[in-house]
Amino acid sequence: MARGNTSLLFLILLLLPLFLELFQVKALVINSSTIDAEMERKALLEFKAGLGDPSGRLSSWGGGDCCKWKGVDCSNATGRVIKLDLRKPYQLSEAVFPLSGQISDSLLDLKYLNYLDLSSNELSGPIPDSIGNLGNLRYLDLSDNSISGSIPPSIGRLLLLEELDLSHNIMNGTIPEGIGQLKELQTLQLDWNPWTGAVSQIHFMGLTKLEHFSIYLSPATKNILVFDIKSDWIPPFSLKVIKISNCKLSSTFPAWLGTQKELYHIILRNVGISDAIPEWLWKLSPQLGWLDLSRNKLRGKLPTPLSFGTSHGWSMADLSSNRLKGPLPLWYNLTYLRLGNNLLSGPIPSNIGDLSSLRVLALFGTC
Repeated sequence: MARGNTSLLFLILLLLPLFLELFQVKALVINSSTIDAEMERKALLEFKAGLGDPSGRLSSWGGGDCCKWKGVDCSNATGRVIKLDLRKPYQLSEAVFPLSGQISDSLLDLKYLNYLDLSSNELSGPIPDSIGNLGNLRYLDLSDNSISGSIPPSIGRLLLLEELDLSHNIMNGTIPEGIGQLKELQTLQLDWNPWTGAVSQIHFMGLTKLEHFSIYLSPATKNILVFDIKSDWIPPFSLKVIKISNCKLSSTFPAWLGTQKELYHIILRNVGISDAIPEWLWKLSPQLGWLDLSRNKLRGKLPTPLSFGTSHGWSMADLSSNRLKGPLPLWYNLTYLRLGNNLLSGPIPSNIGDLSSLRVLALFGTC
């Protein structure tokens, strides 16, 4: 009996350090979790303190548990803040006013954040220089604000980012080449900012998953953004949507676009092309729901007949303000067709009534 008690005591003494170590690790994890939660709560309150909120949209931000605050979502597994959605809602039933103020550096303490949407507000000032510290971010939408300054180079460290929308702000400067490191990026929207400088292959070097690229600028920018891309470049991506407007793209039709076989939405408006439209583009017409090549110096005759895509409900083609010649083409499945300010000639086809889906035909200024 004594020998059994001795053996049990020996076993307890042997395992005691292991139990103590496990308890210490658990205590450290609990303590670390508590510290993280308090840091996140403090970061959000600091962000709120710098905002104007005339509608009281952040009135719930005050209780002890920030996971219960409006616009804040936390992980069920860890309890950490992973989503901040403060996009101004569109409500007809009541007036909802936008948030104003600046994007506080305190948001960078939300290190587990993977979704940040501050769009459609009246935020101003620059994007924090250390935005790249939010290494878990997958979705970033700062569109429709009054954000100024340039894109911080650190944005190239957001290696998990899938969607980036900085459109409709007053940002300026050059676009950092580090964007080309965002290998998970699928959507890149930079519309309506007065960017300067050049866009080169380096900006797209690692964007193997890019599907939607949009840099539709204001006419007031006067084509000060230039695309400096070699004619033999083969992109690493396969786009479905491309929107480029009021930039200097190329005097000839970009050959690299001919490698993009999945396009269904093309806007190349006022981009300085003085060339004939290549055959490969017309071969895409059955899948195209939107084609805008207006305000260039395109030449040649338009093919007829053609059929456009119908999978998106309605289709539009705008080739106005070019130097296109020949008769009015018969293009089927279009809802809107704009061919004004060209050099078209000849009578309107007698079978134009066969274009049963056509609702608007604009031929203004055609001679």
